[in-house]
Amino acid sequence: MGPQPTAGYAVRITRISRNDRGIVVHVTTSSPGPNCTVAQVRTHPVAVSRLRKTDRPVQFEFTRTTRDCTAR
Repeated sequence: MGPQPTAGYAVRITRISRNDRGIVVHVTTSSPGPNCTVAQVRTHPVAVSRLRKTDRPVQFEFTRTTRDCTAR
């Protein structure tokens, strides 16, 4: 995900699977919506997972979401 300008960002590894092309790491990223109150501090969200060694190629599939902070 890399450096972000404010707090409120997140990254999660939601699933790891295999297919005929290799390993697929499914990642979901979340960012704050326009109505979210966030700290004005630079952040670096990360997610880490350990897998067994493999010679198969690893692909990443991203799902990007935006959090809705509208008052209810």
